[in-house]
Amino acid sequence: MSFTDTNNCSFYVNEICKGRIRKILNETDIPETNKNIVTIGMLLCQTHYNQLIFHESLKIEQAKTCQHLKYEIYLNEAKSIKKQI
Repeated sequence: MSFTDTNNCSFYVNEICKGRIRKILNETDIPETNKNIVTIGMLLCQTHYNQLIFHESLKIEQAKTCQHLKYEIYLNEAKSIKKQI
């Protein structure tokens, strides 16, 4: 990933643009839901990168559910164990 501090975020909004600027490269895995917003070569501040790339990828991964027949049982058990700790 390329980093630079001399350029501005493509979503130029001073109130929320914080952190370093990241350039979106060919190797960047852009989520399908944001391919119409984020393009190769675009500059994004850390805040917008997290919103449009990182967190969106996590949401997509979490939306995929396990195909195991007892997945819901295991998930509920794991939640109850976390509450006990």
